[in-house]
Amino acid sequence: MPLKYLLGVRKRLSSSVLAEKGFHFSKIYAYIYHRKLSLEQRESYPQKLIITEMKKRLLFRIFSSGIWCALGLWCLMILSACDQNSTASESIQNVKLSPFSTEILQDSCQAEPKVTLVNFYATWCRPCVREIPDLLELQNQFPNKLRLMMVSIDDAQVIENKLPDFLVDKNITLPSWYLAGDLPQTAQTIFGLYPQWGQSIPLSLLFNPKGQLIQAYTGQINPEELKKILNSQSL
Repeated sequence: MPLKYLLGVRKRLSSSVLAEKGFHFSKIYAYIYHRKLSLEQRESYPQKLIITEMKKRLLFRIFSSGIWCALGLWCLMILSACDQNSTASESIQNVKLSPFSTEILQDSCQAEPKVTLVNFYATWCRPCVREIPDLLELQNQFPNKLRLMMVSIDDAQVIENKLPDFLVDKNITLPSWYLAGDLPQTAQTIFGLYPQWGQSIPLSLLFNPKGQLIQAYTGQINPEELKKILNSQSL
């Protein structure tokens, strides 16, 4: 039914009647708006102006709904970010960091009859970061044979401020260690374990259950080669 006819219906037409006639929502809205006018205004109010006003109100409602939806999404994003920050903070607090020494290595080897892989790394070393998933997978695959000890050689400021975040970001939940002291002290500790060290990282040292060095890996480790050693019966 044309809108012009609807605007001509000026008296007592209930919503049920409109529903029975099958009027479109926009036509019903125009009719309701027309009913709000006084009798004189109805006679003088141009139909085009009524339609324009109707469109404005519809656009306003659509715009208002969009704003409320955007505000709702923004609030959800803030709540989600707060929840993630809270979870990250709790994870950082649960990070276990301890200073590393040769005595700690010997005690670990004697505590359980496992092969110990000591991995020296730094947060700024790309090959070190790339091999972390392989190391964690090896630990998960051989939990009864392998003990993974990840030792950071970063400077003291990085260890204090950035290393906990780094461990959480890389999903390292194992106890972790760091070499305390300046660079000469760090090099002295590593040379004490592996005199042939070429002063490059990553460096992974494999010790048998007696604490004896059996293999050294300079550069990114090959997990398949290490799996062969772990699967052998000679350990």
